[in-house]
Amino acid sequence: MRFANPQLLWFLLVIPPAMIAFFWWSWRVRQRLMTQFIQTRLLPTLTVGISPARQKIRLACLVASVVCLIFALARPQWGFDWE
Repeated sequence: MRFANPQLLWFLLVIPPAMIAFFWWSWRVRQRLMTQFIQTRLLPTLTVGISPARQKIRLACLVASVVCLIFALARPQWGFDWE
């Protein structure tokens, strides 16, 4: 397999790790703000419908979709042409 735009594959080294770092940072900030503004006895009742596992799966799917988009932009090509 070869790529028509192999230089776009360099984005795989930058964008997915940056997204993961941003999501990790935003999760920490959100947790800190929730504990700062919500009393500890009220926190479990207010976040009863929020599943941390579902949030992590959603973010993993988002990162995987960006990786697939970068691969698609690099235009993978299979086979050969007869001339």
